[in-house]
Amino acid sequence: YVKSGEILARLDQQELTTKLKSAQAQYNNTHKEYKRAQRLIKADAISRSELDLRKSKNDIDQASLISAKKALADSVLMAPFDGNIAKVSVTAQQVLQAGEPAIVILGSGGLEAKFNLPTRIIARANNNDKTHLGAYITLDSAPSLKIPAQFKQVTLTADASSQTHEVTFAFAAPENINVLPGMNALAWFTPPSSD
Repeated sequence: YVKSGEILARLDQQELTTKLKSAQAQYNNTHKEYKRAQRLIKADAISRSELDLRKSKNDIDQASLISAKKALADSVLMAPFDGNIAKVSVTAQQVLQAGEPAIVILGSGGLEAKFNLPTRIIARANNNDKTHLGAYITLDSAPSLKIPAQFKQVTLTADASSQTHEVTFAFAAPENINVLPGMNALAWFTPPSSD
C-alpha cells in the first residue's frame, strides 16, 4: 500500500544534479550582469542594445535553470494517489524509455467497466438521460451482487471492423469483494425507449 506523494523510485540523479548546479551558476552570473546593466543604463554608460542583449541572455539562462530544476524533479517517481502496487515492471539500473510503464498502482477509489456497444444501439440512446439508465454491473465472481453503475463516456468514433463504440461506466468497489483489473463483468442497463 502506498500513499499519494510517496516516493516509489528515483532515477540516477548525478548528471541531473550537475546540470542543475551549472545552470544555477550560469543564471546567477547573467542575472548579476543584467542588474548591473540596468544600473548603467540609468547613468547612460551603456547602450540600449547592450541592455537588451543582457536581458535576453538572462531570460535564456533563467529558462535553462527552470528546465534543469524540472528535469531533476521529474527524476523522482511518486505515487499519484493512494492505492496498492499491483505490478513493478522495472529493476534497479534498468534504462527506461519515455512513456514506458514502471509501476502499476490500483487506486482505492472508483472503478470503471468498459465494453463495446453496436452503433445501432448508440444511435437510439437518449442524449439527455445517460446518467439515469438504472445501470448496474455484475461480476463473474459474484453474479448475484448488483453493483450500481453510472454512465461516464462513450467514444464518438466506431471501431472500423466491428462498428461498435467503447462505453465506460463507473462504479464503486463493493466492500466484500476484491475487484481487480481484467475481471469479467456484465453490464445491465435499461434499454433506450423506442420514441
